[in-house]
Amino acid sequence: MERFILKEGMVGDDYWFCTDQAHGIICGFEHGRFSDTRRVAMLQDMEPPDAHTLEEVIKEMGDWLRENHFD
Repeated sequence: MERFILKEGMVGDDYWFCTDQAHGIICGFEHGRFSDTRRVAMLQDMEPPDAHTLEEVIKEMGDWLRENHFD
């Protein structure tokens, strides 16, 4: 199972959703503006991580997006 999954939002809205399956974190952001527009939510059946873990997951997600989906 891949840790991160990237999916495009509705057609024409230029929005993306990246999910960390290991921690149940979903991050939505505008195309090309991850750092400026990200919004984070939890999957309903997952326990929220502590602040340090959440910060680390968002950093790892950004790194994964830069390495695998730079465009």
